[in-house]
Amino acid sequence: MASKFRAGRAVLAIVFAAVAVALGATLSWGGQGTRETIFLVAKPDLRDPLFQESVILMLPRDRLPLVVGLIVNKPIKVRLYELFPQSMLLKKRADTAYFGGPVDVDEPSVVFRDTRARANATALFENVYVSLDPKLVASLLKGSQLSPDVRLYLGRAQWSVDQLYGEMLDGSWYIVPAEPGFVFSSDPRSVWPALVKRAQMRTVGFSPAASLSPEMSLRYAPALWPAIAWIAQSAGPSIPQ
Repeated sequence: MASKFRAGRAVLAIVFAAVAVALGATLSWGGQGTRETIFLVAKPDLRDPLFQESVILMLPRDRLPLVVGLIVNKPIKVRLYELFPQSMLLKKRADTAYFGGPVDVDEPSVVFRDTRARANATALFENVYVSLDPKLVASLLKGSQLSPDVRLYLGRAQWSVDQLYGEMLDGSWYIVPAEPGFVFSSDPRSVWPALVKRAQMRTVGFSPAASLSPEMSLRYAPALWPAIAWIAQSAGPSIPQ
């Protein structure tokens, strides 16, 4: 059984690599040459305490060979005003910081809505940007104006391309197109179950490929393919097989 599974996994890796090349060549996510921003959504059986019931907003791939994301649904009991007591605007708000991930938890990053682009910030959606630059984070939160839609994250999630590829093949994550409404949700606890439900609905009606067993086809449903393409576009021709 183990050897059969390993053989199946090797075949799937080849299939996914081929799918990734095809998708990577044709997908232009988000229009005008940009790629769609995605969530990694922890599957219900993922038991890693750091990532259990997590929704991870995947960031533009400018840190290769690393792949980086921010957990968006785990607020912590630290008010932004406690971190930036100089800001009178924050004193009037109850916003808390969020646990962005287990890597470099002392390093802040921010996702915010703005009508204009800023230096050292990258667009995620229309008028929504992310920055991992500490100076920009501080200036945003201590400035004279503050967007109603702003999230401060401490730490980040981070993988090598090979590592995340392996987790995809192991079926640890759902992949769902990201939306700003989930990032800025006023009820972060509702985000994970809502996206799990959405991801599971996307797999309904999938017709297994003839070459795959029903068990393997169910495990590696088409919802995985955009993420494999997303990783392939990061890794180029060196995607592992």
